[in-house]
Amino acid sequence: MHRSMDEPTGGAGLPAARSHPTARPGPPPLAGAGEELPDPAVLGALLHRHGWQRRGGAPGRYGRWTPPGSAAGTTSLLVPESAAFPDSGELIEEALLALEHSPDPSARDILVSLTVPSDEIRWWREVPESAVGAAGASGWTEAEELRSAARQVLMAGALAARGRAGYHGARHRRKARAALDDALIGPGAGGRSLTAYVPVDSGRAVAVRLCHALHATREAVDYQRATGGMEAFDSAVAAGVGRELTEALIALVRGSEGAGI
Repeated sequence: MHRSMDEPTGGAGLPAARSHPTARPGPPPLAGAGEELPDPAVLGALLHRHGWQRRGGAPGRYGRWTPPGSAAGTTSLLVPESAAFPDSGELIEEALLALEHSPDPSARDILVSLTVPSDEIRWWREVPESAVGAAGASGWTEAEELRSAARQVLMAGALAARGRAGYHGARHRRKARAALDDALIGPGAGGRSLTAYVPVDSGRAVAVRLCHALHATREAVDYQRATGGMEAFDSAVAAGVGRELTEALIALVRGSEGAGI
């Protein structure tokens, strides 16, 4: 979903501060003593998804992967095609260790994805050039505004997963927070993006409902801009749109030149 600052958003300002799901600094350990290592095929798929390049290796046996962009010369992973080879476990352990020390931002995303099967929800904001170069407190404020908006969006999705309503208030808030207890939130490159990893087991309903609600919001805004009518927002409530999501989206785009989820 994309929203530019010149588009009407409607709704009231942000309410008083409320509790939000906890952001955690990094992924837990992938494999301790006696624990099963990740499937090599899953690791390869995640490397490909995050832009890593396979550069050589024996087809059907091993692949050598390097990170995208300028970090390509800093890390090289030798990943087996399957766990059937005698040295597969050792190679996977070496690859995980290399990812932990890789300077490429995608390395952390890959490690988090391997830790627990999760749905990834990404946010980004385009801020004015003057803010991009800001240092100290100003730069910190930009990052905190994005993080706060992302938490509000997640909470709105969790509330909508419990039940659809134009305004939830205090209803379902405790259970909504519990559904997000295991969600991990981490910054992207440059501090202008965030990624939330919502575990499939506890949070798939939240991710699905949030996806439906965001699409319904986009369609309702497009309809209002084209016709001037507000009736599309009434039907959007059934998809999970409510005051909480509206306020979260306002917080996301405020002070930016565009934002997306």
